Amino acid sequence: MNRKEYLSQSYPLFEKIISGQGKLELNRKINFIVKNLMTEHGLERQEIHNQVIAGFLSKNTIEKYCPNNALSTFILWASYYELEDINRTLKARIRYYPLNQLEEIAVDYRTPESLIIAKELIEFIYEHLGTEDAEVLLGYEDRFTAAAKMNMKYGSYSKRLWRKKIMFRPLVLKAGYNLDGCKH
Repeated sequence: MNRKEYLSQSYPLFEKIISGQGKLELNRKINFIVKNLMTEHGLERQEIHNQVIAGFLSKNTIEKYCPNNALSTFILWASYYELEDINRTLKARIRYYPLNQLEEIAVDYRTPESLIIAKELIEFIYEHLGTEDAEVLLGYEDRFTAAAKMNMKYGSYSKRLWRKKIMFRPLVLKAGYNLDGCKH
């Protein structure tokens, strides 16, 4: 088998492993890491899957595969090491670049005035951050996909987005919004 055939067989294995299926002790460890990445770092399962595959491909890990061994076992261990690497990187980065969501802006949708203010606020966000970054910060798109669209590394994009968010916060306050989404 050549490299392409190994890679085509490995993609479904990655998906199965990241989805939490499997009964081995290592599968439980992987499932724990995936849940941690989802809860602590705000990543989605598909985003984690994409990062594992991207790391696998960028490090040419498939070149280390020995055809005498089972491909599924190789992919299981490669996934585990890649998830550990992602987790370690994010833990180190979390001190400097917290979650890139606009979670502190909440909007009350119970009154027509609040809906108008929310619409103005969304327009304000898109105007100042740009479409791509606004979609990520509002949770419509994941950071990994946005970074790939902009041909940037994930870490560089996260830093850039974090800086934009920090610079955007005073603009929101200056425009007359407080952080609960209401206009003063």
